[in-house]
This record gives sequence, C-alpha cells and structure tokens, in this order.
Amino acid sequence: MLLETNTTADALTSEERLHIISELEKHGYFRLKGAVREVTEVLHCSQASVYRYLAQLRKV
Repeated sequence: MLLETNTTADALTSEERLHIISELEKHGYFRLKGAVREVTEVLHCSQASVYRYLAQLRKV
C-alpha cells in the first residue's frame, strides 16, 4: 500500500496514513499480535497515532 502512494513514509499526509490503516483494518491486520508496532515502524508514526486512527475508523 505504501508503494501505491509513490512517496516515502515521512512524506505521508494524515489522510494517506488514515487510508493505509483503513485498508489494513479492513483486512483484519490489526488482529495480529504486534501489528501496531510494525505499522508504526513502516509509517514512521507513534503507536498513539495508530490507535487514534483506528478509533476514528471504528467510530464511523
């Protein structure tokens, strides 16, 4: 998914990160142990940010 954006993780916007996390959530990725930690490493963001994005997605 990151490759589809044609940019680096550091240059991603909040909307792009939200979209990536949304796609991972749809596919059940966050059911796996350690998934949040892996996503933070790839997207260069904090665990708090990932959990905030997930809360936004699950609230809808």
